[in-house]
Amino acid sequence: MADQQLDPSSSNTSGESFQNPTGSEPSSSSSQPAQKCTACDKPSTEDKPLKPCAKCQSVHYCSRDCQKADFKKHKKVCALKAQEYAKGADFKMETKSSAPKEVRIFSP
Repeated sequence: MADQQLDPSSSNTSGESFQNPTGSEPSSSSSQPAQKCTACDKPSTEDKPLKPCAKCQSVHYCSRDCQKADFKKHKKVCALKAQEYAKGADFKMETKSSAPKEVRIFSP
């Protein structure tokens, strides 16, 4: 797995708000708040999306360093969350496979 780091200079830590050319605040296309790194609370961006835990998919990290720093705490719940995630994935697979299939009968 490649170790990918985020460029710390790309984040806005000054608290400034950015405005679009019309002078209004930018609007979010979704009603959900942006995801934040579980370890350092750095928000996800389009350029640098957060990566989920490969096993449980329940937490997200901005870098491998943050994932390593949080592992001691996260490993306590990871296995349980992974089981829950797997059950959800199994349900989705069952839903897809239970869809009616077209059967064609050809007569000789």
